[in-house]
Amino acid sequence: EDGVLRMYVNIWGHVSSPGRILVDDGIDLATLLSLTGGPSKGANMKNVRVYHEYPDKNGNVVNIIDFTEFLKTGDRSNFINIQPNDTFIIQQTVLSYIIEEVGTVNTIMNLINIYLNLSNHKHIIMIAVFSSAIHSSLLYTYKYL
Repeated sequence: EDGVLRMYVNIWGHVSSPGRILVDDGIDLATLLSLTGGPSKGANMKNVRVYHEYPDKNGNVVNIIDFTEFLKTGDRSNFINIQPNDTFIIQQTVLSYIIEEVGTVNTIMNLINIYLNLSNHKHIIMIAVFSSAIHSSLLYTYKYL
């Protein structure tokens, strides 16, 4: 309609809004990542994988891009030409993954601890009620002997 060529690309992994995105032909990686809301905390920007549907001009079907240089200096020289149906995969760093999983395990352990404490308190309350009943019974017996 407006004469601008558009194409679909896929962004998977550790970004704010992964998915299939319709973009203008000629878009660069920084702009593409901006459209997804940017990388999530803990994204591995040193190893961004790009899978092409068809080989690029150098015959590559897979490219690995170190995006950290751009983040430090703004240098776009290692950016590639984005092609229709390219798939970008941004993985999570190992450390970020471990921290996330430890947090999940910690949450589960806390829930188990709460459950056990509540269960333990129920038994304590039941023992206290039972002890009180025995004590009252003994007092009643002693009183009328």
